Amino acid sequence: MWDNLRADTRRLRDIKSKPAPWYVLESLLFENGYQAVVLHRLAHWFKSHRIPVLGPALARWSHFLTGVDIAPAAKIGPGLRIAHGTWGYDAYAYSSVDPSHPYAITMNVHGAYLYAPVFVPLTTLFGWLPYPVYLIGWTALLLLTLAWLGRGYAAVLFLVPFVAFEVLAGNINLLLAAALVIGLTRPAAWAFVLLTKVTPGVCLLWFVGRRDWRSIAVAVGVTAVLAATSFVVAPGAWQEWLGRLATESARADPGPWAALAGPLWVRLSVAAAISLVAGIWGVRWPLAIAFTMALPNPSPQSLSVLVALVPLIALDRREPLEHRHRQPALGTVAASPS
Repeated sequence: MWDNLRADTRRLRDIKSKPAPWYVLESLLFENGYQAVVLHRLAHWFKSHRIPVLGPALARWSHFLTGVDIAPAAKIGPGLRIAHGTWGYDAYAYSSVDPSHPYAITMNVHGAYLYAPVFVPLTTLFGWLPYPVYLIGWTALLLLTLAWLGRGYAAVLFLVPFVAFEVLAGNINLLLAAALVIGLTRPAAWAFVLLTKVTPGVCLLWFVGRRDWRSIAVAVGVTAVLAATSFVVAPGAWQEWLGRLATESARADPGPWAALAGPLWVRLSVAAAISLVAGIWGVRWPLAIAFTMALPNPSPQSLSVLVALVPLIALDRREPLEHRHRQPALGTVAASPS
């Protein structure tokens, strides 16, 4: 076991610039790929020495902690290196963007940046930070977002598998849920939605149902200003991003989860109808469902957007809205001015 671990650790030199023992300590604390390797070596040692329980228990713990599932009986030679486990798998893409060629990594490859060029300067700032510092900060941001959305239920919500994996992987679904909630009173927040996932913008039809034209104008106007400013600075990046969107929309194989959820145009139609009717009836909570349906690449983690149901239901109870087309009850007479 020790010979294998030494060979595994030497493989870290390929990707580490710090001297020993600092790169080993950093990897043990922050890189779940290396954590999975170490835990597998220990689990395999217990299993091969016929020590009961401990081998499978360590393998299960490693799977939960890192997202890497290796059977404890698996015999793997020396020099094993796993690039990434679950923690920070998606977050890595936001700190590794090349500002001069942000879309150099192709779709469906780890580290591919998928969003509008507007956010590239922010990812450049992330890239200046040491990766462990960035990853801890990003995870803390998602936990704070979950705490704000979940109110008193945040700890319980974290136990829901797709919410926990969302936080560990570091995607932006919880931030999108927060933008949805905030955007109902501060519509400029919709710019974040329109410049990342794009298609959930159909939920703006809620404002159409409310006849709130000002909020629509603010949401679209702020998005347009940000996009125009970014386009002036980096027109080539915008052409690449729009080309990537076109390629993705024309992809013949949308992936297993998208195939299970149904065609995007069907989901968008249903989401648009839900949003419009919810706006007319003056209820907010159906927007969380419509938003989730409208996501372009659904996955189990996408369901974490449904955390927005907690504050939206609370808001509907605390500040109910009127039905926009409700007719006066029979037998009532409108008061005439005296």
